[in-house]
Amino acid sequence: MDESEREPDNDEARKEQIIAAQIEEQKTPESMKEPENEHVSWLKKSGKACSPLGEKVASILGFMFDGLHHIPKEVLHERTHWNDKTCIEVVLYHNLATFDGDLLTELVVLSHDECVRVEVNAKAPMYVQLMFSPRVRDDGKNHLFERMPTMEDHIAKIRKNYGA
Repeated sequence: MDESEREPDNDEARKEQIIAAQIEEQKTPESMKEPENEHVSWLKKSGKACSPLGEKVASILGFMFDGLHHIPKEVLHERTHWNDKTCIEVVLYHNLATFDGDLLTELVVLSHDECVRVEVNAKAPMYVQLMFSPRVRDDGKNHLFERMPTMEDHIAKIRKNYGA
């Protein structure tokens, strides 16, 4: 069967396959890995298994909240699936801001540093849903739903488009 006769791929399944393959490519041999950060270690010591995405999310949230122990245990242990490789959802009773109480800025900067897409949704009054998904650095070969620019590249694009 040639290419023109093949049925179109399921977009969702294709996205998951592409992301899983790219995450696999980014794995580093144990001897070259940096030691776990304190937030990931704390989460694992409390009995949670973490995917590579889970480790990145734990690092981001641990930094934002000065340690994961400042996040309610039902959020960390009962509602968050740290072992998911494609999407981790965290619902917090918290506000997000850009400067005085700069958790929103920290979330954006750290997600770009960790190459993780974050979607922020309102869940209920004062509750925010954070949806974390893995991405790869933008090399010009990946689809929009797969890639993530560096913070610096994204700021430059925004400033260029804004006219600053």
